[in-house]
Amino acid sequence: MTNLKITQSTAREYTTSTNSKDVNASQKTNSKKTYVPLVQNENQSKAEKSTSKAPTRPKPEGIKNIKVEMGDNLFYLATKYHVSMDDVLAANPKLDPDKLKEGQTLKMPYVSDKNWDSYISAKEAYEAKELAEFEANEKLMQTKKLQKRINLAKAKIEEANELKYNKDYNFNVDPKTGNIIITLKEAKELGDIRRDFKLPAGHLKEMNPEITKKYKPGKLFNLDEMVRKNDWDEAEAGKDDKFIVKPEVFKPYKGFLGELFD
Repeated sequence: MTNLKITQSTAREYTTSTNSKDVNASQKTNSKKTYVPLVQNENQSKAEKSTSKAPTRPKPEGIKNIKVEMGDNLFYLATKYHVSMDDVLAANPKLDPDKLKEGQTLKMPYVSDKNWDSYISAKEAYEAKELAEFEANEKLMQTKKLQKRINLAKAKIEEANELKYNKDYNFNVDPKTGNIIITLKEAKELGDIRRDFKLPAGHLKEMNPEITKKYKPGKLFNLDEMVRKNDWDEAEAGKDDKFIVKPEVFKPYKGFLGELFD
């Protein structure tokens, strides 16, 4: 099986000269040499590498007469000889593909096994390259996306520290996810954590499902119904407990006046 080789264009030097009986004189006065800049050539090579085209399906090399055998159909025959059904119909304009008969003679276009194998090898190599480039690009995009989240998390932590929340909390960034890790310096109710950073209701449980096993909801008096009900905001977390929070929803509370004049 042979592999297809793709050649790349290279910069070429060319010379233009005027017609003259005196060759030496013309070389001195009229001959000009033009060069394609080396940098341009390198850029062209890079462009060619990044925009390589998929190998084209080989065209039929010729036509041979064949006899239709029992069980043959147009799709099978086209596949056997490495051509399309349109190629077969073009070579047999009066053929009814639904009425093939055993012993019927067909003009069959064909591509040799050697050329077909070369095409398949080149096609598989091209697809493998395309897949590798796609996966590399996806990995790069994911890396950029993660770095963006990490930068956001660091900015939010800096904001929280400026508001003196580092008195009650330690903040870190998970380098694998970009999430913020909050560590308590003293016991706090979950509701206080949620309010300090304006977290959406249920966010702590969503990001930290172990909460439901580790803590018990407290009782909160409902003025509307005049009863005390279980409420997770009233659950108390202990010193050194950790919580994962998305940086996108982490908004350190600046206090009423701070929010009013922000």
